[in-house]
Order: sequence, then C-alpha cells, then structure tokens
Amino acid sequence: MSLQLSMLQGGSVVAANAVVPPKDVDIKVTSDKDDKKTVVVKETAEVIKLPPGFGPQVDEEAQSKSLGSKQKHLDELIAVYTQQTAKSKASTQKYRAYHADPRTAAGFNALWKELVYPINIAKSKGSRLWDIDGNEYIDLLNGFGPNFLGHAPDYVQQALHEQIDKGFELGPQTPLAGEVAQMICEMTGLDRATFVNTGSEAVQAVIRVARTITGKDKIVVFKGDYHGNFDEVLIRGANSRDKLRTLPLAPGIPRNSVENVLVLDYGEDQSLEIIEQNADQIAAVLIEPVQSRRPEFRPKEFLQKLRLLTADKNIVFVFDEVITGFRTGLGGAQEYYGVKADLATYGKVLGGGMPIGVVAGKAEFMNTFDGGPWQYGDDSFPESGVTFFAGTFLRHPLAIAASYASLSFLKSQGDDLYRNVYKKTSRLAITMNCLFQNSGIGIHVAHFSSQMFFRIEDDNELIELLFYHVRLRGLYMLEGFPSYMTLSHTDKDVDQVIQIFRDSIDAMDKGGIISIPEERKIDSFPLTAAQVDVWMASQLSDTSSCAYNESDTVKLQGVLDEDRLTLAVQLILSRHQSLNLRIDSEGQKQTVDWNMQHKIEFIDLTGFTEAGTGEKLDDFYEDQATTPFDLENGPLVKFHLLKLSETAHFLVIYGHHIAFDGWSSSIVLHEIGQVYSALMEQRDLKLPQPMCFSQYAREEAIASTGDISKADLAYWQAQYPAKVSMHSLPLDFKRGDRRNFEGMTLHYEYSPELLQAIRKSSAHSGVTVHNFLLAGFAIFLHHKSNDPELVIGIPTAGQMHAGNDCLVGYGVNLLPLKQTVKKQQLLKDLLLMVRDNVLDAFEHQRCSFSELLTKLPVSREPGRSPLIEMVFNYSSYFSELEYSGLETSVYENQRRAVVFDMFLNIVEMEESLHVDWDFSTELFTMETMESWVEELGLIYKGMVENPELNVQQLIEALASQG
Repeated sequence: MSLQLSMLQGGSVVAANAVVPPKDVDIKVTSDKDDKKTVVVKETAEVIKLPPGFGPQVDEEAQSKSLGSKQKHLDELIAVYTQQTAKSKASTQKYRAYHADPRTAAGFNALWKELVYPINIAKSKGSRLWDIDGNEYIDLLNGFGPNFLGHAPDYVQQALHEQIDKGFELGPQTPLAGEVAQMICEMTGLDRATFVNTGSEAVQAVIRVARTITGKDKIVVFKGDYHGNFDEVLIRGANSRDKLRTLPLAPGIPRNSVENVLVLDYGEDQSLEIIEQNADQIAAVLIEPVQSRRPEFRPKEFLQKLRLLTADKNIVFVFDEVITGFRTGLGGAQEYYGVKADLATYGKVLGGGMPIGVVAGKAEFMNTFDGGPWQYGDDSFPESGVTFFAGTFLRHPLAIAASYASLSFLKSQGDDLYRNVYKKTSRLAITMNCLFQNSGIGIHVAHFSSQMFFRIEDDNELIELLFYHVRLRGLYMLEGFPSYMTLSHTDKDVDQVIQIFRDSIDAMDKGGIISIPEERKIDSFPLTAAQVDVWMASQLSDTSSCAYNESDTVKLQGVLDEDRLTLAVQLILSRHQSLNLRIDSEGQKQTVDWNMQHKIEFIDLTGFTEAGTGEKLDDFYEDQATTPFDLENGPLVKFHLLKLSETAHFLVIYGHHIAFDGWSSSIVLHEIGQVYSALMEQRDLKLPQPMCFSQYAREEAIASTGDISKADLAYWQAQYPAKVSMHSLPLDFKRGDRRNFEGMTLHYEYSPELLQAIRKSSAHSGVTVHNFLLAGFAIFLHHKSNDPELVIGIPTAGQMHAGNDCLVGYGVNLLPLKQTVKKQQLLKDLLLMVRDNVLDAFEHQRCSFSELLTKLPVSREPGRSPLIEMVFNYSSYFSELEYSGLETSVYENQRRAVVFDMFLNIVEMEESLHVDWDFSTELFTMETMESWVEELGLIYKGMVENPELNVQQLIEALASQG
C-alpha cells in the first residue's frame, strides 16, 4: 500500500521497464459475401515505462551530489538517529532477506539511505508508542486511521481478553454479530449491514452488489480517491485526445481489469455531465467523501447534485466511509453532507484497532447478500436475487468483540466526544500552519475532523528530513501519509507536538537545511521615529501613557464557542511580531519575545441583574482606560472575553499605540474571526504572510534619509513658510499651562439615510466620502472659531505604503493638513479644494510628523500641542467582520485620556456613520460635545440638501432652523 500511496503523491523515482501485451488498435469486419475473415490488427508488444512511484527512489544524481555545508548536518542527524533507534535498524537488516516488507523501503532516498527503516514498536497505549530501544513517542500516524479511540483502550482490551478466554472459533456464528449490525444501523441510519475483513473487501462487495442490481458494468471513481488494494481500484485516469482513459496504477494489473472503471474529477460539474451522458452503462458511483490527502476539499453542493442524479438514473450511489465512518460523527460523512447513500463501506475506527470491514445500506441493495429478511413459522422466503460474497474470517469473534466495545463507547459519549477531538485537531493544524509560514517552510497542514495531511509544497529536497527530526524528538508520523488525532490525545500532547516541531525547525535552520527568514529571528531592533515620540509622551505620566491606549470591543451575538475563540486569539497573538514586543527603559530598542505570556482574561457577568451588569461593565472599562501598560515588561496588547449571557459576549482588545494602532486592530480582529470561523466550520485556512514590524521599521529608517522623504519635507516647508496661529475654538474651561491629558469619548450615530445621502452627494461632487466629511468638519471648525485658516491632522497608515496588508504595529503618521475656509466660498469649490489638498498631502506622507516639528516654524505654547490640536479620521475597518454563526458589531471603547484637544473619528459600519469623538475634559464638557455633534450632523445634512450654497449661507440656513 505504501508504494501505491507514494504513486498517489506523484513521487519521483526511476521506473522499471515492463512488457505490455499486444493491444488492439484497429478492427476491420467484412461481410460474409466477401468470403473473408475478420481481421484484427495488433501492434508488436511494446516496452513502456511504468508509472512513477513504484520501488525505492534511486536518483543517480542524488547519489553523487554534494550537499556542501548541509552534509555535516545530515551526517550528525544520521548518527544520532541511528544510535537512538539502533535495535530497529538492526532488526530490519537482520530479517530483510526473509521478510519482503514494502514498508522497509518506504521513503527510500539515497541521500539518507541509512535512515530508511521502520521503527519497531514494543508497546502502545493511548496516544503513546514505545519502541524496542525504549524510546517513547506521541503517535500521530495511528495505524493510518483505525485508532481513533487511541491505542489499546481499556474497554477494548477487556472485550478482547474475555473473547480470547471464550475462544475465537470460525464457522459458527458469533453471538455479538447481530448486535453489532444493529448498532451500526441505528448509529448510521442505514437499514442493514454485513461484515467483511477489510475496507478493501467492503469496496469489492459494494461493486459486486451494484452490478448485480443494475445489470450494468461500469463504475465511476474520482481522482484522489483511495478505495483499497485490489486491481479494479488501483487505477489512474488519463485524458488522451479529449478521450478519458483508465490505466493500471501498478505493475501486475491487467488493463482489461480496469476497463470498466471511469476516473473523473471530484467536485467538477463536468463530471456530473459525463455521468449523465453515460448513465446507461454506469452501475455505481463510488466516492471517498473526504479525500485523505485533500481533507480541506469538501464539495457539499456537488455531492447533493450527484445524489439526485444517481437516484434519477438508476445508479447506485456509494459512500466509501472506511476513513470517515464513526470519525466524522456517528452519522459519518453522510450526516455531515446531508446526503444519504444507497450503500456505504466502513472499517478502521469501528474495529477499535482490529481488522474489520462493513457494508451497510438500504435494504433493497443489502438484500443482495442474503436474499432479504424472512420469518420462521410462515411462508416467507429470501425473495431477492443474490450474488456471491464470502470469506473464512468474516465475522471473526475477536473483531466483532472489539467492534461491540468500540461502538458501545462511542454511542455512550455523544457529540461532545467528537467536538473535543476536532478542537485539538484544528488547534494543532492551524498552529502548525502559522509556524510553518513564519518559518518560511512550504508545508501546509490540511485537516478535517480528526484527519490531517502535512502537504509538502516546498522545493527544498531536504525538507523531508523534518520528519526524521520529529521522530528523533518523540513524535511518530510518516512523511506522505495522513495523520490522525485520537480521543486519547490531550492538550498537553498537542503542546508537546508543537514544541517538537519548533525544536526540529530550529535544528534544521541551524544546520543550514532550511532558512528561517531573518526577520523572524530578530531579537531586538530600534524604535521608529514615531514610536520614539509615543514613548517620550508616555513617560510624562500614567495618564499621558493611557492617552495612547487603543481599544475596541467586538459584540458577539449568538452561541459562542469560548474555547475556540480563545484558541483563535492565541494563534493570532503568536503570528505577529508587534504583539510580542517589550520596550527598553531608554526608549531606544524594542525586543521581540515570542514566549510572551498572554493571558486572555475571562469575566463572567451572567450572575448579575441588568443594572448590576451595566455597573460591572462601567467599572471594567474605567479600569482598563485608566491603567497604563507596562512598556518595559509587556504584554503591550491584552484581550478580555466578557460573558453577558449564553448568547451575548464582548471580546475586548486593548493595545498601546507604541505597538498597535487602529489599522492593526482591524487586522487582528478580522484574523481572529477568520481563524474562529475555520475552527467552527472544520475547514482549511491559509492566512497571508504577515510583514514583520522589524522589516517595516528598517525600511522606514532607510526611507527617512531618501530622496522621497527630502522632497516631501520640502513640500511641507512650502506649505508652512511661517508660523500659523493655533485654533481659537470657544472653551468651557480656561486652558492651563500644563496638560493633564484627561479626556473622554462621545459616541454618536448618524442615520443610514444621512450616509446614503452623503454617498450620493459625494459621488455627484467628484469627491470621496472621506473628503466630504472632512470638508464638513472644516466648516464646523471655521464656524465655531471664525478661523479662516485651519490645521487639521489627518492620520495615514504606514501599512499602505509598506506593501503588505497584514502589517501589525504602530504605522500611524500624522499629516498637518492646512485648510482655508472662506465665508463666500461655494460648497462645491470647498469640496474640490479639500480633495486636492488631501491628495497632495497623501502624496507627500513619507516624512514623519516628528521630523516636521523640528523643521517647520511651529508655535509652541504652554499647555498646547505643537501644530496639530484637532484630528479627523474616517474609516470602514470593521465593515466586514465575520465570526461564524455570530452577529458582530464593533465599538471604540470609552477613553479617559486623550492626546489632542479633539479627535473626530467617523467609522462607516452597518450602513450608518458611527462617531467616536475624543475630547479633552480640561477644555470641553460632555454637554458641549453633545451639542456640537448634532450641529455637525446638521452641517452634513445641509451640504447634501443645498449643495449650491456658499459656506456663510449654509451656516445662516442652519441658524434659521433654530
């Protein structure tokens, strides 16, 4: 089987030669009148190359190839591996002449010939194996799938011991056979069941039944399926001159044994068309519902269409559930897809480690085995036609006893048993994918239920050494074969598996076999200029540090899987460099700590009254908003999960600006949703490669001395040839000489109707929604201050020009937009002016705000921020936040400390405009801000309703409305 599976992987080997019998190429039949015989023209027997994948790999180039510096690592690996497993190697060599075992040559490669031998196992229990050298392993191979329950579970061992004591006679009926058949039918929802020895025999049986019932011969299978080791399913499809051909997969299989099998593409609508066109010849369509080497591909709609088509065309529809049966759930893949097959095959899991196969299905098909049910004491008899199927070891007492124990256990545990295994599988697979991606290794772990396949997508010919490394460190798995999680694997086992891979990857990197990206290995690097500014401001006081806290809440409505959400958060925390930073005490260097201890705090508020819950929430947010981050020790990003009820949770994220910004929050919350959804839906996930913040920091440092940065500086110097006056907004409190950074946030929402009107008006005016809203804010500031010349800060995201959408970190750069507003200026002209000014500003953003403050003529007054005191931002970060099965909404949390006099943040979300207006409580009251946000809304409304007015007319029109 290993050789056949190697072929399915497309392994590269030297093929042997074989002589193929002559084949018919032309048939000419003449009439009797010509008194001539029928002539069959045959070609001379030809010598062809057998399909690749059979026999050991004998790459002559590899044998003579020099690995250079990598050879030292390989030599060291061979030495320590063979020493640690010396008895297994000696046993393999001792009996090789007698034991013709394909497994002893599996994975043969001349470069590491000395490592090619199977590990001999002396003992197994639960998730563990012990070899004859005394080494202990966590087993992920698990016998290629049968050991879903773990090795030698006590209840199966007890059942086997009891049956051994009673005897294991063949021929007579074992008493448990009927009970086990009944259990299978009750658990799968199928009518009847019969026993065979293996999954391969079960597939043979269903093919025979299908042909018996339909009177047709052809069988359809799909590329990538595995249905056993008999001739008729050891095949490969070929497309020659637009004609489908089926060829033997291995030597020794006659071509005529596969001529009645058609190989089609799984999940493709064209396959449905081919089946429909040839329905009068097709007896059965046989599918492996979840292919073992492509578990992420599950074409539900295709299978539902196929079910309808086969039912309509008198074609037997067969689910090969040898792997998925009792692993995907009691109802197997049929329950998962919502499809009921005519016949299904089972094996592996239900045997509890013993060899067994089962055919189950609808009575009308199963009756072909025994003629159908009949009763004693009346005139009933086996009425259905039958075919032949028998075997010496069918219904073996030991296999039946093990199956009874296994099924009894599964039935008693219910769905929670499966959910727990799936969680561990998903956690391992997604964590490994993050690890491989971060390490620059081309391996992807596809998974479903408890199945995993470590798919090698790496061009590095030595990448397979990784599997020797993990075995060396106590993890048993084989390259090229599926892996399986079992009931006996614990969370600690999963942690250990992850650590084994980490250690193995590090060893291969140090040995030069692989090359982990240098950015991932960086321990520390300098702060960016913007980070230095944030650090310095954060040192003034605890309140000033809290002014740089970035915080959002995701409201999750629906039934939440708290464990899976926690896992999703942990995985994303381990993915991004900036989420694992510490800042040194001098504010010069930041250190990456991939072992940062992130504690996700869970707070249960379900035991309180509505008023009590509200009070607890207020206390929580107040505490978070007024607690400074420990920049030196970290972590600089924190998560809390608040449970309000069984169907309402808050996921709260807090991060310090020195490592985190609004763009980062959007990335992180989106990715958590993607991982959570993949975990919930048991589907594969490939997140894009994130950019390391260290790379961004280095590129920013280089750019700051480049020509673009110098040109941008010149632009801003031309914008500000002289000092500009600070704003003169009316204040509720006199400004002090020293800021205390205290502030609050006003939350408000403009109606969906206003948003729609703004979108329409913006498009008509030739501007974006961002520029329309900014122009309205400028009008508001001009109206309140009577200042004709305004300086409004507009933040830009460094991620935009970093060339990576997954960059998490502090990438904000403030641009001091100078905007003139004149009373006689037409609204349409102001909109175009704002548009042009913003475009110019964005085109000259490669100059840091900190540098501008040193190069521009800036007024510096006690108690005031230099140059920028008012900031405007518009975004739609969270408009498509998706968490499987949950309704989501995102809110910026209340602040108790602010950096600027005011920061107007308008977020487009849920088809309305959400306003988060931060303001200094040293200067303004909440009552003033509540009045102002309504006035601003009226300005926006007036701009869309009266676009022909000038600024003064708009203000007067609003004043006349009261």
